[in-house]
Amino acid sequence: MNETELKPCPFCGGKAVLHVRNGVRVVCKDCGTGTIVLVDGESQGKPTSGAIESVIEKWNKRV
Repeated sequence: MNETELKPCPFCGGKAVLHVRNGVRVVCKDCGTGTIVLVDGESQGKPTSGAIESVIEKWNKRV
């Protein structure tokens, strides 16, 4: 499976989509289950990133 490919919803098996607006999150199109919302930001004067990769990893890595 490709790292950016989203697994089906763990609850209903529905299709998951990536939402990028006022933060990044993965949401099931069928039942609405989703991940936490993450945003890229700045830490100690340096840009931080990886929100998209983090939410995809959280969605795909579940029990």
